[in-house]
Amino acid sequence: MKDAIKIFVICRKNFLFCKNANGAEKTAKIFSIVQTARANGLKVEEYLKYLIENIDKVELEKLLPWHKDLPDELRIHSDEI
Repeated sequence: MKDAIKIFVICRKNFLFCKNANGAEKTAKIFSIVQTARANGLKVEEYLKYLIENIDKVELEKLLPWHKDLPDELRIHSDEI
């Protein structure tokens, strides 16, 4: 939990560059997806790529970072740490 807060504090200056509320809202959504993927032990870049490629093909619930049926190659394994 402490690490999640630390990352938000480090990134907060970047949030100042959102030119309007719409941009800030989209930034917050992406930040939330990234942090949730990390919290669920996923490789963030690969998960985002998988998410974008499958958003129109797969039921949304099956794309959530905690879903058990996500491809194994999206998960961080102990030997990769």
